[in-house]
Amino acid sequence: MVVPFTFFGGAVTALEKHYTIKEVATLWGFSVGCVRTIFRDRSDVLRLGHAETLHTRCYMNIRVPESVVTRVYAELQKRRE
Repeated sequence: MVVPFTFFGGAVTALEKHYTIKEVATLWGFSVGCVRTIFRDRSDVLRLGHAETLHTRCYMNIRVPESVVTRVYAELQKRRE
């Protein structure tokens, strides 16, 4: 049984496929930097990492749920019309 939970205001299932930025870039034929910019300020992606300190930079792993990838792609398609 898949249990849905609320994740930053949207319904996401815990067992849903989550894509890396590189995987989304490959699927869409965009650069990694472009895809990172598209998902930078979205609240419905999963960010794992640690804060930047005086001697180390911030490393952030970003995972994008499949439902969010689909929704953002549809939004981008609407903008083109």
